[in-house]
This record gives sequence, C-alpha cells and structure tokens, in this order.
Amino acid sequence: MKKKIISLILETDRPNHNGRVYPRAVALKAFEEYSHKIKKGSSIGYLNTADSISPTNLTMSSHIVVGTKECKKGIKVSIKPLNTTNGEILTGLIPMMKKLRLYLRGYGVMKGNIVKDFQLISCDVTHV
Repeated sequence: MKKKIISLILETDRPNHNGRVYPRAVALKAFEEYSHKIKKGSSIGYLNTADSISPTNLTMSSHIVVGTKECKKGIKVSIKPLNTTNGEILTGLIPMMKKLRLYLRGYGVMKGNIVKDFQLISCDVTHV
C-alpha cells in the first residue's frame, strides 16, 4: 500500500501565498461540498496544477484525496498516491515533501482579496 500524505492545504482567515483570504466558514462549506467526491472515490488530483478549472483529466492524475479534517489553522487533507505514472512520480517525491505543497483548484467569488464563495474542484500537488 502506498504511503498516505497528510498536510495543511488551506490556512483560513489570513492571506495565503497569493494574497487571498479564505474565511473559515467559506472553506468549511467548500470542503463539506467536496466530501461527496471523497465518499464516492472520485476526488482525484494532479501532480502540478492544471491550467484550467475543468474536471479531472485521468491521464494526469497522481493521487486521490481520502479525507479532510478541520484544524486550528484551517483544513488538512489526506491523500494517497495512485498507481499511475504521475502517482509513481509523487511517491518518489514524498521524501522531499517540504518542497512540495498541496494546492486548491477551484473557482469562486471574491470581494477585494476576500473569498466570499468557493467551489473546490481538486487538491493538487505542486513544487514550492
């Protein structure tokens, strides 16, 4: 069985790396709506972020999200690499996880730099 990765994916109520602020209530709502994909086993993510917000392209898939958990800082996710080419690459990169980051892919409504509504499509893995 491949190793499960658990990591903070979203800090709430403070600016993230691109200056957006995700209020905790907005983040929790987005992840609650995303939980149906996790339960169905269709919460597939990419190694590197997709160029679009389109649904998952299975030829690019590397991992599956197997759980989420609210924590003091925000939201953590658990992912497992898939038995795909990109999943094997991700498995090889796990030892350098400090240089990798889980990243949200989705769309939403913003007012200034505050996210007012958000639809989560995927949790992807990128290089820092």
